Parts: sequence; C-alpha cells; structure tokens
Amino acid sequence: MQAVNGARGTGAHGTDRERGRASTLLGAGVAAALLAVLAPAPTYAQMTPPILQITIERVAAGRESEYGRVEERLLEACLRLGCPNDYLALESVAEPREIWWLVAYSSQADVDRVAQAYARNDSLTSALRELGALKKDIAPTIGSWVTRYRPDLGAEVPWRVGVAPFAVLGRSAAPGSGAVFEAPDGMRFTVVAAATLDDANAVAARSDPSARVFTVRPEWSKPDPAWLKASPELWRTGTQARSQR
Repeated sequence: MQAVNGARGTGAHGTDRERGRASTLLGAGVAAALLAVLAPAPTYAQMTPPILQITIERVAAGRESEYGRVEERLLEACLRLGCPNDYLALESVAEPREIWWLVAYSSQADVDRVAQAYARNDSLTSALRELGALKKDIAPTIGSWVTRYRPDLGAEVPWRVGVAPFAVLGRSAAPGSGAVFEAPDGMRFTVVAAATLDDANAVAARSDPSARVFTVRPEWSKPDPAWLKASPELWRTGTQARSQR
C-alpha cells in the first residue's frame, strides 16, 4: 500500500505510490469515497475519517499470484522497517481485477506527520520503492487521490471499513449511497461496507453502474489495532500468514 505518494499512505507503497502506501497523499486530487457497513454486526463503529487517501491498481490477467507475492513482501518491509501508518487492501471480486488501497487520516496534521515520518526513514522508502518496481508490469496504478469527507453528500452510516469483510466501491456519488469523499477537482467516490457477499451484491445491484464489490485482503494490509479487536476472525488470516514466514 502507499502513504505519501502511493498506496500505503503518505510515504510508502510503490515508488511514488510506494511512498504511500503512503505517497499520493501529498498531492492528489480527484476524489474518493468510502464507507460503511451494512449488516448489523458488532457494536464497533469508528468516526468517518475527514481525509481518505485512495490508490487504485489494476492487476494484469493471469498475474494475480505474482502480485500477491510482491504485496506480502511489501507488507513485511513495512512491518520490519516501521511504516508510520495503517492501510487497508481491498480486491475486486470480479474481473478486471482491481486493488483499492485505503489510508485514513484524522487531520491535515496527521497527513503531515506521516509524510515527515517517511521522509526521515530512508531504509523504509528505499525498500518500498525497490519492491514496488517489481509490480511495474504486473499492476499499473490507475490513480491515487487524497480526498475529503463530505457528510452532506452521502448517507449517515457507521464507518466500518476495516471491520467488515466486504465493501462496495464506486467512482461516482449517488445521494444516500454511503460515505462520500470528494477530491479537489470535484470528483467523488463512495464506499459501502458489507458484512456478507450477498449484502454487498445487493448494494451493488441498486447502486450506480460504476459500483463494484470488493473483499478485504488481510495478508496485504497493515491493520489499525481497533480493527483487530473488533473483527479478529477477519484479520486472523493475515496474522497467521505472517507468522508462518
């Protein structure tokens, strides 16, 4: 994922995108949106983040396994070298295979903190750039955006991203469709989290044509500790995979 310039956040995933699982944060502008869970599940609910970074990659057909191996190495580097932010990987259920990387920030000060942390950690950013280069021909980056939450444009729903195993993500904002995030140029994305695949399919069926169903990929994500506590079954897969390496 980027941080400052990419998927992991404001300073990590994929060269510039690698800086983000950290990277694109520092300058993106198109829009994004995310959002909430649908079925009644645990009582856990987070505050919808005021700033959300979204990075989208499209995986070449037949190269999913290669992509997965690189992402596992990227996560290992993030954990070993001190990635300063958490991030979530979501994979589309159907083809074309897209991966959406989400990084939530509590404020502009939080964005700046993460960017500065990456800037001070040459070992981390070098490792992420090197590993990110391995994905150049496997999964080109479609775009990366830093967006702002627009509560006036969407539905008021609990923010359960990172806790629910599925999400419906779209590149346009239909009224009442979930949490809406807007980029500086006015482009919007929506996200609706769902507890089951059936719920997600139902939401997608009545949503904008751009809406697609995604599933969380724990083995590629660096979870917020609150997600682990709220949804231990979801995150056990990623934890077990890392312990076996």
